[in-house]
Amino acid sequence: STLMMNYRLSYTLASKNQSGIKAYYPRIKVLADGSYFLIYHDNMHGGSVYYAFSEDCVEWTRPQVLFAAAPITVNGVADTKCYMTPDACVLSDGRLVAITSYRAGASYQKAIAPHGVCVKFSEDNGKTWGEEQVIYVGTNWEPSIIEGNNGEIVAFFTCIAPSLYQYGSETSPNFDHRSGGAGCVRSKDGGKTWEPNVTGAPYIPQYAMRQYMFTDELGIKRYNDQMPVPLLLNNGTMALAVESWNMKTNPYKFSIAYSTDNFAEDVGLDRTGPSDRQSNLFSLAGPYLAQFPSGEVVLTNHWGGKFLYRLADCEARTFYD
Repeated sequence: STLMMNYRLSYTLASKNQSGIKAYYPRIKVLADGSYFLIYHDNMHGGSVYYAFSEDCVEWTRPQVLFAAAPITVNGVADTKCYMTPDACVLSDGRLVAITSYRAGASYQKAIAPHGVCVKFSEDNGKTWGEEQVIYVGTNWEPSIIEGNNGEIVAFFTCIAPSLYQYGSETSPNFDHRSGGAGCVRSKDGGKTWEPNVTGAPYIPQYAMRQYMFTDELGIKRYNDQMPVPLLLNNGTMALAVESWNMKTNPYKFSIAYSTDNFAEDVGLDRTGPSDRQSNLFSLAGPYLAQFPSGEVVLTNHWGGKFLYRLADCEARTFYD
């Protein structure tokens, strides 16, 4: 059924609506009124973010732009502000929040300040949207957003601060972003304000999940845990799935952590955390989590050119073939 849905989705977007848009990184959410909301970006390395609606996950409305790519200038050079890897969450008050990364397309590995994470809120199931709100500034990718069982909204994303500064300058020939982790910012007032309030150097958010990998030839410790995807389990525990990349040996492995307080602990910059986690269980990339009302957890991912899934127990601690 997943393959059929992806096929029909691709066919509808490209043919029936004659949009000619390629849908990268799609996410589908059930809205408060029972209809479906699709969000994606239109270029492999970022462009504009689009959204569409469906009553049955088969026929979709014509896509509309939610975050539009725009020309910018970085260090005096013309560039493009690109949006990519969006996600969305339906909040308990019925509002819809969409989240996305943005970056300077040509200057991605040469600057930090033109990158960040932003959100938009809708109070009418996506018909109209509020203004774009920047909630984090700094190099990042693959954000996700969730509401905890106490109403707190948490945005997770892959983050590399402050490793860029360990070489002295973001313009250094040794500029590097191979060390990172799962960072987050959170809102306790429904999305009006976010903490920590990160708008400049050294661009450090709270780190919710991070794993020591190795120490490189310059004596710098390398950390990872990236592409974080949260799931609020039926038992009230929040699970956070990541791909863990050891850039020295180059495997991508599945890791997962658990929290009963929305990952309130900051694991810091120099240790593996949080304490309640399972690390490097098996090979995968691009994890995503869901849970049936009956309890079974589903983990999807891609690996070896295939899209795969595994079932897990109701606590997302035992994963099967």
